[in-house]
Amino acid sequence: MDLRQHIAEHCFPAPDIRTERLHLRGLTRADLPALYGMRSDPRMVDHTDQTVDASISDTEAYLDRMLAGHAGGKWIVWGIESIADGRLLGSASLWNFNAEGTCAEFGYGLIPDAWGRGYMQEALSALLGFAFVDLALEAVEAYTESGHERSIRLLTKLGFQRTGSIDEPGSAVPRVFAMDVFRASAAAWKKARGGMKGGTYKNGQIVSRLKDGVFTYFFQTGIVKASGPLKDGVMDGEWIFNRDDGRLWQTGGFREGQKDGAWIRYDREGNVEYDETFVLGKIVKKR
Repeated sequence: MDLRQHIAEHCFPAPDIRTERLHLRGLTRADLPALYGMRSDPRMVDHTDQTVDASISDTEAYLDRMLAGHAGGKWIVWGIESIADGRLLGSASLWNFNAEGTCAEFGYGLIPDAWGRGYMQEALSALLGFAFVDLALEAVEAYTESGHERSIRLLTKLGFQRTGSIDEPGSAVPRVFAMDVFRASAAAWKKARGGMKGGTYKNGQIVSRLKDGVFTYFFQTGIVKASGPLKDGVMDGEWIFNRDDGRLWQTGGFREGQKDGAWIRYDREGNVEYDETFVLGKIVKKR
């Protein structure tokens, strides 16, 4: 099973993720009024190659495209909901996956009333954990218009590094966008977190544990999600990954935080779905 198939089968609707103030969850048709409010606000399309939605029908067509693409494994899109009042504050996505399934791009937007409160940093921080642990991606990229200081500050706080810039002609907006390219690597993210040590879920279950050089990441139920050795704060050695019911999902090796050696993924009946071989993050064999 490749990453796109995995997303279609196991990440649609979007997996629920809760932070201190936010509930990241799949978008539904009940979100149409809130989405229309967001997408009809001119402030939401500044610095983007987008135009405002003229009617709720435009928003409905957008939501249909998002849900269809998500169901087909092209991306994962979350609504960002306030736990305090249930209000939809924005959305975030992992999309534009590379052919190897090792890198994705962030998309994100937040209603102006919620700007300046750290909500998007809180949301994207949680999604980086999902990208690097649950999806085992090696990097996440983000593109933002040069001079968009609020977005640049956000990415910098999250540990992204600027890697270059591109000029991108608009398709919906008739101008050329000067875009800065930012990248966060799984290796740096894990090292900065001392091997991904975490807190607790709301039910008191610990999120992760580092003991004797072995890192273990748990589901909220206490079932082991992933486990394996760390070296200097990054994955290094043989790891196992389980499904939320405790059944084995995949096994594979890491070297210096990158996939290395044999990687085998299993279906829910325990049959091998595919077998890949990596050398420092690059696929050299697949069967």
